[in-house]
Parts: sequence; structure tokens; C-alpha cells
Amino acid sequence: MDKYDNIIKECRDLVESLPPGATVPSVRRLMKRFGVSQLVITQAMNEMKKAGLIVSQVGRGTFKAPADNRENCPNGVVSLLLPDWQSSFTAAILTEFARHFTASGYTLKPCYHNYGIERVTPEMLPAESDALIVYWHWDFDLNTWEHLARLDYPVVLINSAPQGLGINAVSTDNELGGAMAAGHFLNNGHTKIGMMLTQPQLDSTVSRRNGFAKYLMVNGITPLIIDCNTRPGEQSSARAYEKMMQLGRSGTFDCTALFCDSDLGALGVMRACHELELSVPNDLCIIGFDNIPECGFFHPALSSIDQNLGEWAVAAEKIIHACRNDPQVRRTGRQTLIAPSLVLRESTRRSAAGETVIPWKRPEGFPHGNIAAR
Repeated sequence: MDKYDNIIKECRDLVESLPPGATVPSVRRLMKRFGVSQLVITQAMNEMKKAGLIVSQVGRGTFKAPADNRENCPNGVVSLLLPDWQSSFTAAILTEFARHFTASGYTLKPCYHNYGIERVTPEMLPAESDALIVYWHWDFDLNTWEHLARLDYPVVLINSAPQGLGINAVSTDNELGGAMAAGHFLNNGHTKIGMMLTQPQLDSTVSRRNGFAKYLMVNGITPLIIDCNTRPGEQSSARAYEKMMQLGRSGTFDCTALFCDSDLGALGVMRACHELELSVPNDLCIIGFDNIPECGFFHPALSSIDQNLGEWAVAAEKIIHACRNDPQVRRTGRQTLIAPSLVLRESTRRSAAGETVIPWKRPEGFPHGNIAAR
């Protein structure tokens, strides 16, 4: 065993000595403790993360993962596969799923895959688990599903509900979420309405756009659709900021209400509005999507579509339970759509009558999207 391997082992021994949930020393502290470079410590941390020994949360730090103690989790271990490029949204998923599954008698074990790889590969999957929940940010394809179909335990996909692959899935009704934002703008008298596409155009974001545009068009308004052309791995905040600054300086932006397909994209728009001397919400009302915890700390606080992640966790657990009782359910393609909700804050104006939100109802002639509840 060389010096590098010794350092890796000593780092792991240190983390294993910590109680579950304890804060792991920072990279800088570990560098000082072991007298090695940042590269060595980073590699050690990455290996422990892949092994499910530690978990990281944006803005909070790195922690020892919950104990895999089957005596205290009579229902077994559920692995949650997340991208290694952490965000406020994925941190919220981990928090909500850990809360629900722990309370339901499971141990939730996070594991991570390379964000830049657009397919599931065997090495991403946990070696031992009683069920697997996969948060997948790319479009889902047959090759990816073939890897998951070979597993001998229940698999539930979250955030996407691909058709025709026979996969059990839980997702937000993204089309409904887009329509709710459009409905709120209409209810409050807006006619110059736009949507900014701040994320890569995957199934979920396309559904948000479709729901938003269809609702407005049914009501006689054609929205302005602004595409930031964000590529995978790019920051949606930065792309939205750049696009909004470009439109503002050119004088081609003439909306009084704007829907962003992500909260972080809305943050970029709000920064640009400040520099362009556009008042939010007096000159421009803004609604985001995801309702990340930071929404309340934007200035002004951001109205947003909440995906109700706690309900994702409940629905995923129901599917896992059904699969364990009847293995045939694993191939039925049971799909659950969770209704989102609109959380209103300071970035949107209320109407003169004081109405905050009129309950949304799918109007006659408003078509369903490409994801149908089953």
C-alpha cells in the first residue's frame, strides 16, 4: 500500500468514526491534518461519496451518511441516485425523501452519478439495495431503461415519466404548473406575457412551456417565448441574466409578466432587472419554478411553482411497496403525476380586487400534455 492509498484509508477511517449525520471536516482541514494536496483529499472525498459514506448539501457542507442499519430499518435500504452536480433542488429532494423514508421504516442511502453522462451505466448503480429511486435530469431512453430493468429490486424514476418503456415513475404535472403560472397572470390583468426558457430543453421543461403557452392561447394571447439556449452544465442564472440584459438594452422586451422555468433562472432575471432599473413587481411580475428554499430570500421574495417533493416521496414509497408485494408491478409502468401548487410572494402583484390566486381549472379545449396520469 503506497502513501496515496494510506491517506485514502485514513480519511475513510476518520469519517467512519463519526456518528451518522455528523459534519465531515472540510477539504482544507483534511489537507492540513494529513499534509497532502487538495487533489488527494478531493479524490478521497469523491470515493467516499460514490460509496455512499458521505453526502454533500449545497451551502451546508458534507456529512456522514445515515447508518445502513437493517435492525432499525425493518423495510430495508432504499438507494436514491442523484447527480453529483448538487443544487438547491436536489438537496431538497434528498431532505424530503430522507424524512419520509426514515419515518416509514427505511434507510435512505444516497448515491451519486456523473452529471455529464447522459445515460445510466452499471457502475452508477448500488451494489446492494432493496429498492432504487433514480432522479434523472436527462431525457430517458431505451438503453438507460435496459440497465435498470436487469435489477432484481424495485426501481422508481422521479422527475420524468417516459412513455412506452414500462417504467414506474413519479413526476410533477409540469404542464399543469405552466398553466397555473399563466392563469395567475391572466387573473391579474396581464396581457403582455412572456416565458423565459432558462434550462436545457428536456421533457420536464418542454411540458412547462407547453402548459403555459396552451393556456394563454386558449384565452386569446400568444406569449413571448424567450430561449436562453442553455446547454447542460451551464448556469441557468447566468444565461438568464445575459439574455435579459440583452433584451433590456436592445429595447425589445415589452412584457409586464414573465414566467421562468426555474427559480435560479428567475434569480438571473431579477439581477438584470435591478441593473436595467426595472422594478419587480411594479414593472415586471415574475414567477419561477421549483420553489427552492432560497426563494424567500430573493429580493423581492420570488413567487414560484412548488413541485411538492414530499408528495413525490409518498408516491415513490407506495410504488416500492406495491412492487415488493407483487413483482409483476415492476414492469407495469405505473406513473403518478403530482399536482404542483403556486406559492405567491413579493415578485407578483395582486389585482385591484385583492385576489391572490383563482383556483386553476383545465378549460374546455385545453389539451393534456405528453405525460398522462396512470
